[in-house]
Amino acid sequence: MKFFVTSSELFLVGDFNFIDNSKLDKINGNLDKQFSSCKIFNNISRTYSLIDTFKYLFPYKKAVTWYRRCSNYGLIGCRLDRIYVSKNIITNICSSGIKPWAFSDHDFTFISIKLVNILSVGMGIVFCKK
Repeated sequence: MKFFVTSSELFLVGDFNFIDNSKLDKINGNLDKQFSSCKIFNNISRTYSLIDTFKYLFPYKKAVTWYRRCSNYGLIGCRLDRIYVSKNIITNICSSGIKPWAFSDHDFTFISIKLVNILSVGMGIVFCKK
């Protein structure tokens, strides 16, 4: 699988629909289930030096971003929603967190980042035609 990457500062954000660590990223349910998509993503993550911002700041914190009631297990939850950034800018992450979101079964995931020395902006040229 080939990817077109134009920058060394990458942000990858989304609902990944798999967990990386069942001890920290899951409450109830089948804690032994392995995800093949996790192995594939770990290859991508290593290739592009991507780091989970929440786990970087809170390496031992148990947290989830998605909940569902299940007849077998009661309430289950997983940390499916994550934000990854390039290793070279991870020290610019000031905060990372999870907040309840009333309009979804997923919580709101966010980061705060210092943009100093990350964005390089050159001279812009604008052409306007009448």
